[in-house]
Amino acid sequence: MINAIIGLLGVVGIVYASSFDGTYVLDDDLILEQRYVHPYSSWGHFLRDSRQLVDLSFWANYHFNGFDPWGYHLVNLLVHLASVLCVFSIGLWATELWATHEFAKPVESNLEDKGNHQTSIWPAWWIAVLWGVHPLTTESVTYIIQRYESVAVLFMLLTLRCWCGLLDGKRSAAIGVIFFAWCAILSKQISISLPFLIFVWDLFFSRLRGGAAIGNFSKHRLKALRTIAWGGILSAWSYLVLCLSGYLFAMVPTVGSEYAARSIHHELSPLQYLQTQSVVILHYMKLVLYPRDLRLDYGWMPEHDPLRYIPAMCLLASLALLGIWLFYHRKCAGILIVMVYLTLAPRSSFAPSPDMVFEHRMYFPLVFLVALLVVGGVALRRTMVSMRQVIRLIGVGLLLMWGMRTHQRNLDYQSTVRFWQSNFDLEPNNPRVAHNLGMAYASLGDWKTARVYAETAVSQNDKYAGYYIGLGDTQRETGDPVAAIKSFSRAIELEPESGEASRLRLGTSRKD
Repeated sequence: MINAIIGLLGVVGIVYASSFDGTYVLDDDLILEQRYVHPYSSWGHFLRDSRQLVDLSFWANYHFNGFDPWGYHLVNLLVHLASVLCVFSIGLWATELWATHEFAKPVESNLEDKGNHQTSIWPAWWIAVLWGVHPLTTESVTYIIQRYESVAVLFMLLTLRCWCGLLDGKRSAAIGVIFFAWCAILSKQISISLPFLIFVWDLFFSRLRGGAAIGNFSKHRLKALRTIAWGGILSAWSYLVLCLSGYLFAMVPTVGSEYAARSIHHELSPLQYLQTQSVVILHYMKLVLYPRDLRLDYGWMPEHDPLRYIPAMCLLASLALLGIWLFYHRKCAGILIVMVYLTLAPRSSFAPSPDMVFEHRMYFPLVFLVALLVVGGVALRRTMVSMRQVIRLIGVGLLLMWGMRTHQRNLDYQSTVRFWQSNFDLEPNNPRVAHNLGMAYASLGDWKTARVYAETAVSQNDKYAGYYIGLGDTQRETGDPVAAIKSFSRAIELEPESGEASRLRLGTSRKD
């Protein structure tokens, strides 16, 4: 067991070693402007923030490490490694439980030494290591500000693991469930799905046990523990719902709201968003198997072509029905499919978001998708004995391929120019990417190149004041104050109420 854990952490740690050389990308403004590195000015501000725990972690980073990005990357990696261990522990618990029932005999019979308790480790180990090194996790680990995502997922995994302990009859597990549920709620709003995840997990594994008492633990005591734990979960969930609805506090803007303001499409109905997300989810599935052309900003436009979204919606609906059927018949694939849909639901269903695609949204669903691949591989080994070596080689091949791709993706974060250039090469018609690439060149003093990309951004979207401010800066620095005055004036026209930065630049340009 110890060797397996050391190997697991070692593999993931080696793959992510290149993340320590990463710099600030889109998050540098937020951190360097000290929005998240000072303690809260009042309890009211603390309660309204909705992501308090992660904000406090940024403050602690600043307190001990200043603005050096190395320390921020270290904390992000430690959070990811902790999540990897949680996935391993949950997978081990589930594998051992399945191995005691006829539903899991295919898994057990795939293992060479059936009498050895250690054989239950390897399916869980492969799930954890493949998830830990998968390239889709980079945006939640190497992109500093997405610590919100990774910390929330860590606490949801810990809540799930404590619930497993509760099902084993451990009294202290109920306290862990309540504590980690509150931690998840105070990390990011995606934890709104937590009660539903716990419900289906409990329903599946309680039925798998057959409702039998555990050791000296009576059904009545287990029911009482469940009631206490559910009270804690629902109290945390109710707090988040009241905050999101505005009945308790007026929420402060989140990190993504500032970037989303630059989106070229804002208003989508829930149905239009669902149509688009059906195609987006299939894109996510493709990236799970073939994680190529990763980028931060996709600039994905809403889907209006029925020939694209109707087949996608039908396919996803069919997979959902299959998952429910397998869940009802107590098949392990059923719980995994249902968990994938529940973890995707907060941001990939009916609740519209200005941005259609972000890879970090797959951080949690990826756990269960990788588990599906591993469980499928284990089942295939049982039915096709001659393929055992081939399946093992496929697993090693995926580990190497995904690990190398993650390492390469981490290298993109070492330079803001390289980061945005790789994105621009894939999305040349995305104004936000062009603007950010231009500002990356500007930060290096290459104002001529910066002006080219700033002009590109304005030509693609002439309704956002920030693009004109960036263009005006490049025009002024390249010796064209007349053009700069026009750009700053246009920025003021677009945002008269928040155009102080434009006015300051305009005054400076006129003096020039």
